[in-house]
Amino acid sequence: IMSWPPHGPMSVVLLRHLFARPIKIVLVTFVNQGPVMIEKILKMIDLHDKKYGVDYVVIPFIPGWESGMAAFAKDTHLTGVDYYGTQLDELPLMKEVHTKEDFYCIVWDCETSMDPYFRQFSPLPQIGLSEAGGVPQILPYYQTGALKGYINGIIGASEYEAIIKQPGFGTAQMDAISTTHIFGIILLIITNIRLLAGKYRGGKV
Repeated sequence: IMSWPPHGPMSVVLLRHLFARPIKIVLVTFVNQGPVMIEKILKMIDLHDKKYGVDYVVIPFIPGWESGMAAFAKDTHLTGVDYYGTQLDELPLMKEVHTKEDFYCIVWDCETSMDPYFRQFSPLPQIGLSEAGGVPQILPYYQTGALKGYINGIIGASEYEAIIKQPGFGTAQMDAISTTHIFGIILLIITNIRLLAGKYRGGKV
């Protein structure tokens, strides 16, 4: 997660939903501010009695971007320890996870190039979180079936919150954005009224 305002709502609603499901989760990041964001989100959501190390694990930041992804795909234990300094071999969940083949699905949140995820984690099913500007880049993957689903920025986060009936950060941001847009439309109307009135008076605004 590199930009909280658009990416925070998407990650929060998705993890809120995932933690409510009977699945196990490994959280890993390839950007240096990722672990801080993960910690922030985990404090914001209901973990539903999931136990750390058994139901979910947080992996430390892995540098190198795509080379880091490639290394993690081959060896999920490459960091040796988790974000909190515990040996990965000691965590029950990580005893079940050693390579990308041990995952059922990959979910990523990205605002730059999404291509590395497909190059390094295919043929695993993937779900993407992207700002609206990145959606055209991922649509070809969605249309071919490589991407099973995606969340489209803040509006996608607010729609997801509505689907799971848990209004949150995304809905609040969309309310603010809608209000701002209404204000902008009002200013546009006023400006055009003044322009038309000026022309009616002989070209003076």
